[in-house]
Amino acid sequence: MKRVFYVPNQPWFIDDVRVREDGELVSALAGLTFMQVQEKYPGAVIGPLADTMLAIEAMCKSVPRPIDSVDFYYAKSSLENKGRKSNLDTESFKLTEHKNGRITAIYARVGTSYWKFDDVCDLTHDVIIERIRCVVKCNEEAEGKVA
Repeated sequence: MKRVFYVPNQPWFIDDVRVREDGELVSALAGLTFMQVQEKYPGAVIGPLADTMLAIEAMCKSVPRPIDSVDFYYAKSSLENKGRKSNLDTESFKLTEHKNGRITAIYARVGTSYWKFDDVCDLTHDVIIERIRCVVKCNEEAEGKVA
């Protein structure tokens, strides 16, 4: 299992952990010992890469927020994107450039409303649209528009 040095609640990890010939755990790039890593990055710990990446991704996700149509169509036509899907009155796509790990910008249209949020690159169109509809419903309930 691959391990890394990281600081909890930071959206990045410091370095991979490797075991030096004498058994000491050190950073792969700089060869810093665990104590040296902690001096440079207070609060640093060692954890499994997979769990650390999941925690980092969770920190980097955002809630869908409305954008204007100009931003939507600019991203659709000018930025490299993938996963374009449309279904009746909905549309979505994701940017190919990732922000952190598997996190990327996701754009969607539901009727005449346009949305953007950050999440993992493998969300399906149906999940994207459901997230947006959930935000709309929650906003309407908060404003007292829905019983």
